[in-house]
Amino acid sequence: MNFTFKNGLKAALLTTLLSSLAYGENFVVQNNNDAGVGSLRNAIQLANEHADLASTITFKPGVGEKITLASHLPII
Repeated sequence: MNFTFKNGLKAALLTTLLSSLAYGENFVVQNNNDAGVGSLRNAIQLANEHADLASTITFKPGVGEKITLASHLPII
């Protein structure tokens, strides 16, 4: 019985470790600016830099109702 518990614990720890490595970062759009820190453009650029991970982009509440773009956004 002890043997099963140890293997189960090892499996749980390994699963936790691997799942934490599989997820990327969350980039938060913090303003309605076209570019710069906290902008949608910046969040896309940062997510693209971490393309090997499953990153997400979310919007801070109240942001993103209207973003006036000066040029096309980068491809995600």
